[in-house]
Amino acid sequence: QKEIARILPEMIGAALVLRQKDPDIQFAIAAASRSSREQISLILEDSSARGSNALNRIPIVENETYNLLYAADAAAVTSGTATMEAGIIGTPLVIVYKTSKLNYTLLEPLISVEHYGLINLIAGERVAAELIQDEFTPSILASEIMRLLDPAENSRRREKLRVATEKLGHGGASDRAAKFIVEIISSD
Repeated sequence: QKEIARILPEMIGAALVLRQKDPDIQFAIAAASRSSREQISLILEDSSARGSNALNRIPIVENETYNLLYAADAAAVTSGTATMEAGIIGTPLVIVYKTSKLNYTLLEPLISVEHYGLINLIAGERVAAELIQDEFTPSILASEIMRLLDPAENSRRREKLRVATEKLGHGGASDRAAKFIVEIISSD
């Protein structure tokens, strides 16, 4: 729940920047549970109360993340298994993650992988931009999403995601992804 409170305001800010660039752009927010949906609603209401009325009608989709990703031209996805799911579906994405400054300061030196996002680890390259901690700002996220909405770039990213997920094979992809990640981590 704290993650939503840290990440959603940055995403709302990015949505405002994007809406200024393209008034016809559409947004939706995936909620994993009823409590997540309620928290998201409160944050959106708070943003609207502070003058961000342009976004007060963003639909919140509960328990339909896959359908939302299939329908999306691009997505901002929090780091974790959701990045793998978006990659498997083939939705071009930007990986976003923000934790408390204390957690990041303590844990970041212990992380010795080249990529944070699972889909990037599987691909062995950055097929999705990673905006971690201070790099995750509304303007940078909006810029990355606009890049993904360019038809040529969108097509290129979809192809890179397809190639990356082919490494997992068909059926049992979760088990193979887990084994693949363990191999990557163990090799360092």
